[in-house]
Amino acid sequence: MNDTYKLKHALRDFRLSELTDGAENALTEPFNMQIQRQQNQVKISSRSGKSTDIYHIHTEILLDEEWGDLIETQCSCRNFANDGYTCEHIQTLLIQYLMKRDGMDSFKGTVIERELIRKTGIQTPFLPGILRRTDAALKVMLQQSQKERKKADRPIWQVSPMEMPAIRCNGTENKRNTGNKSNTGNIRNGSGRNAAGKTAKNHLQHV
Repeated sequence: MNDTYKLKHALRDFRLSELTDGAENALTEPFNMQIQRQQNQVKISSRSGKSTDIYHIHTEILLDEEWGDLIETQCSCRNFANDGYTCEHIQTLLIQYLMKRDGMDSFKGTVIERELIRKTGIQTPFLPGILRRTDAALKVMLQQSQKERKKADRPIWQVSPMEMPAIRCNGTENKRNTGNKSNTGNIRNGSGRNAAGKTAKNHLQHV
């Protein structure tokens, strides 16, 4: 049965943790990818590294798009030389190809998205640009807002004992401040009344 190479095939050929790392890398710092098609086969390649680097890493993946098979993987990095099958560049390039061909929405609701949420703390990891290194400040802001929202939504019995004294102290302090204000107002009013009474008494004596 003919079947285009999809995410389900990638999960068959690689570990979930490997593909999760590949997805994070593809979303954080995508490769400059080239795609060549010949009959039913697709050759995906990339050359990673800065333009000023002397040594670049060459990565290639060959897929059979008719039968959904992974034919060959090649990478010039040290990890691939030790493993002989995969490395972070292979995993990143494969996930990046699937994202480009099928769209990022094809990853939503999958185990890859679930693992990315757990790993990064971002609830929408496939939102374009959200994990890019250039948007690191936005990522931190979203993580902080999510933590604050979860903290605010906690019921009282989930508040840690270390936080309870602060809550009690704040409440007591507010009451004390309120009491001081009212007492101060009463003292002032009382002083005014005494002064008015003395003035009236002195006036009667002179009369």
